[in-house]
Amino acid sequence: MAALLLFPLALFIATGCLTLDESLDDSAVTTPTTSAAVNDNVGDDVDDDIDDDVDDDTGSTGLVSVAGRDYSFDVTCYDVGAGEVLALGSGSDDSGPTELYVRSFLGEPYIGLRLSNGTLVESTLDAPLELFLQDDVIRASALRLASGLDLETGQSSELGFGTVEVACNSYKTGWFR
Repeated sequence: MAALLLFPLALFIATGCLTLDESLDDSAVTTPTTSAAVNDNVGDDVDDDIDDDVDDDTGSTGLVSVAGRDYSFDVTCYDVGAGEVLALGSGSDDSGPTELYVRSFLGEPYIGLRLSNGTLVESTLDAPLELFLQDDVIRASALRLASGLDLETGQSSELGFGTVEVACNSYKTGWFR
């Protein structure tokens, strides 16, 4: 049963491989191995893969702070069962579009933020990632955030501390096909 639920997520992640730069500015461009790939068209591809008979998500929002800089998102929340929530968001900063991926799964939480310059911001591997879901709000605070995360070595470029708050005002049910 678990394999059936994880296969679509693995397929989704595997098909969106990106190469990303390592810093918050555009000055240094590298192609590090990252822990999760983010699809270039997260909102478009996800909506096409969800059952058509579910209600549209309205009013769900996300706010992420990375080293004192705030990013706002319009979010679509998915109730994937067993109290687990997947939240995908899109927003923009001064330079272009940004994306948010929050997976509040028991034992497998993940936070990824793709900035407009292509940088993937993730929580570091050397500190536990604890997401809290209460009253339809996913929260994480005092996150140690980094870019250029290499899963083989655990090395990354630390960016500082951050917070995540996603308010799921409605949910889509179902899962990726």
